[in-house]
Amino acid sequence: MTLEPTAAGGGAAFVRAALPAAAPTVILALGRWWHEQGAAHSIGDAILMSALAGAAAVCAAATAKGGGELPAYCLGTAGGLAAAAIAGYASGMALPLIVWAVSTAVTAIAAVRARRAEARAEREHTRQVERDRIRADTAIQREAIRAQSRIEVAAITGAWQARAAAITAAASPVYRVEPIDPQLLALSAEARAALASPTARLALEAPRPAADPLPGHAAQDTAWSDHRPLREETRS
Repeated sequence: MTLEPTAAGGGAAFVRAALPAAAPTVILALGRWWHEQGAAHSIGDAILMSALAGAAAVCAAATAKGGGELPAYCLGTAGGLAAAAIAGYASGMALPLIVWAVSTAVTAIAAVRARRAEARAEREHTRQVERDRIRADTAIQREAIRAQSRIEVAAITGAWQARAAAITAAASPVYRVEPIDPQLLALSAEARAALASPTARLALEAPRPAADPLPGHAAQDTAWSDHRPLREETRS
């Protein structure tokens, strides 16, 4: 982004540069008027004007590093006071006009340089702001592109996963279990009658444990075992 100079801007710059250069003219005119009011050949008045001129020059030197138009105004004031001191003391106008011309030229140059430095600083500030804006726009666009790429990658990945799942589902066998008709499990009347018979009940009952031998048979077996030795002795 560049700033194009306009007619209004150029006129304002000329006025701002011409105002400091007009200070020596105004002060010289006041010094000449002061000469006619009794300052002619007055050493005290000349010293006073010279002291004021020196103070203005010191002010110009002190504010030179800060920039702006204040050093130009101080320099124009110092030149005008020097010319007024000469014009107030001397009767001739040759030396005051020389001092006035030099101070006016130096003041105009200082004002123009100050104006150029200010314009340069404004342009640099504008360019810096434009660079910052472009950098911010670039960062925003970069993040937008990254977000869009992530969304596209996620969409493509989701589509491929869905396609792979569909292919896997189509390739795997599908076992379908048909429901069993309850009527097939129902017993007929003949089967229910056969299961209700005593023979079927006995067959379906669990086997019982073996019963203990009868007490009478156990006693008979014991007596038989007792008489057996006697029989063997009789035979012998």
